[in-house]
Amino acid sequence: MAVKRREKDLTILEKMYIPEIVKGLALTLKNMFKPKFTLKYPEEKFIPSGSYRGRPVLVQEENGQERCVACGLCSRVCPPLAIEVQASETEEEKERYPVKFEINMIRCIFCGFCEE
Repeated sequence: MAVKRREKDLTILEKMYIPEIVKGLALTLKNMFKPKFTLKYPEEKFIPSGSYRGRPVLVQEENGQERCVACGLCSRVCPPLAIEVQASETEEEKERYPVKFEINMIRCIFCGFCEE
């Protein structure tokens, strides 16, 4: 036997969506007085935390030489395959150096695996 369910009749205020409008305005007023997250850029500078992962670059030593020995670990560990390294032999104290070191910034997801 089928049971007939009868929906609750709405009051005149509920039909005009007054309670929902009041709830929305209350939420807006509550958030209006919270502190803002936006920085006014030229006046306020962004100070990154110690764990900030910025744009990956090839690091250089103080004498201007690249610290990279072209091991290729960064390109192997990169999830979106955004790093391409081509190595070459050298006679200096480092055995290899990168001839070509490219980071495709369009593919980079800033995961930080290449830094580790």
